[in-house]
Amino acid sequence: MKRNGLGRRMLRAGQRAAQHMVTALRRIRSRGGCHGHRGEDAMTMMGRRRERTVSARAAVGRTGMAASGHGTLRRLLGQAGPPARRAMALLRHRWRWAAWPAGIVAGLLVGVNLWVVGTTAGYRYQQVGDVPARQAAIVPGALVYRDGRPSDILADRLQTALELYRAGKVGKILASGDHGRVQYDEVNAMRRWLEARGVRSEDIFMDHAGFDTCDTMQRARRVFCVASAVVVTQDFHLPRAVYLARQAGIDAVGVKADRHRYRKEMQNTLRESVARVKSFAEVHFGSGPRFLGPEIPIGGDGRATWDQAAR
Repeated sequence: MKRNGLGRRMLRAGQRAAQHMVTALRRIRSRGGCHGHRGEDAMTMMGRRRERTVSARAAVGRTGMAASGHGTLRRLLGQAGPPARRAMALLRHRWRWAAWPAGIVAGLLVGVNLWVVGTTAGYRYQQVGDVPARQAAIVPGALVYRDGRPSDILADRLQTALELYRAGKVGKILASGDHGRVQYDEVNAMRRWLEARGVRSEDIFMDHAGFDTCDTMQRARRVFCVASAVVVTQDFHLPRAVYLARQAGIDAVGVKADRHRYRKEMQNTLRESVARVKSFAEVHFGSGPRFLGPEIPIGGDGRATWDQAAR
């Protein structure tokens, strides 16, 4: 009996020891094991590291080169490992090289705009009454509707030229625009508008090949022999128009023709900033008008420039 009682005590002691070992092992596992990985085996840890690397690289791809994300990129690359860090270093190197052309283009854009606006500042006027007398008014063309009505921008240019004519500031009006197609005719629409308001027919000259501002000013000098002029256009366009006229050899001043708030004003301003660079290049690289033709001096009879339908 004593032997049996001793055996039972030993059995109970062994069970308690085994239970204590199981409890201890559970505590070790719950605290992260002896190496702080929550008791995971090597394969599980490697799998999780691989998942973190893939997700970090994907996040890098989404984040891109945005300046606001540089801190995030550094943290992610620290997790992504050497290959991603090398890729990022290569991207930074290429980005520096790409920044040079962008900087040159931006500098050219700003510099040319400042030059065109600055060099014409003394030749631009806000009011018709302040404009000095000149030989002719040059009115660059703009949109004409299908029914022959000039758009607001063009109508305001024509109204300002009419005021110059009535005030005796100019003796002739050169209406220059696009008449390259039978279906679209800016210059006859301008002529009709001016005639309807009392401008004498012989004082209206039409330039049928004024396809852009550069062509208009070059042809005004080389075809119509304009020596001095008032350029009539909107404020956003005026610096370039005056610049091109003076570069063509015309003693030109300009007056703004803004009488309304126009649609797409911001778009016009942005487009004009690029057009100034184009015009600057045309002047300094010798680009001429697409068409010239025989001389028709502005001091003569404007009806010599009219097409057969207008006569």
